[in-house]
Amino acid sequence: MFSIGFAICIILISSLSKNSMQSIIICSIIFFVPMILSSFGISALENFFRYGYIYMMQVDQFFLDFKVFNIFGTFVLEPIVVSIVFVSVTIIFALLLHPIQKRKQVS
Repeated sequence: MFSIGFAICIILISSLSKNSMQSIIICSIIFFVPMILSSFGISALENFFRYGYIYMMQVDQFFLDFKVFNIFGTFVLEPIVVSIVFVSVTIIFALLLHPIQKRKQVS
């Protein structure tokens, strides 16, 4: 599920970018920088990178600790909230991608 979202994110970036090398670099940064910075042990950014696409594809990390979010007084498990957020982001990426690809001419 999260790999599909990441693929749609890559397609969106590639369609917005004029230069193919630029899109490769941007997509590589999105994929590898969180992994590299977390390996250096930067604890301030740990929670930010925990919810990146690369860590979403490693499902076992969500079930190591019991974490809940308090949403309007109701406790919801972390995997449920994160799944809903990333599915929503993927849908937004797909909705943004549709008009861009519609305007592109096949050559």
